[in-house]
Amino acid sequence: MSMGAAGLTAEELAAAKAYLRVEGEEDDAVVTACVLAAREYLAGAGVALPPAEHPRRALYDLAAHAIALGSYDLRDPVLTGSVAENPQLRRTVVQLKLTEPQG
Repeated sequence: MSMGAAGLTAEELAAAKAYLRVEGEEDDAVVTACVLAAREYLAGAGVALPPAEHPRRALYDLAAHAIALGSYDLRDPVLTGSVAENPQLRRTVVQLKLTEPQG
């Protein structure tokens, strides 16, 4: 696995870009920052990054990508309209916390 933009493997970056529907390479640094920030958010919520081959990794990546999408879409300094909370994301984070391996 080769590292893409600092902090993500090329495969992780490609998966994030697919979820965020980002084409090209001009936003790779922004996408990477959003994913890394999402991982920090999950760590702060008590959810550790599972190893790539772990069964929980798909659920973790889904949550991280959903958080990253929110950051990516809301990066403009001015918002118009309303922003709703994603209840599925909340349930996913709670599920990850409840199934977090101990110690």
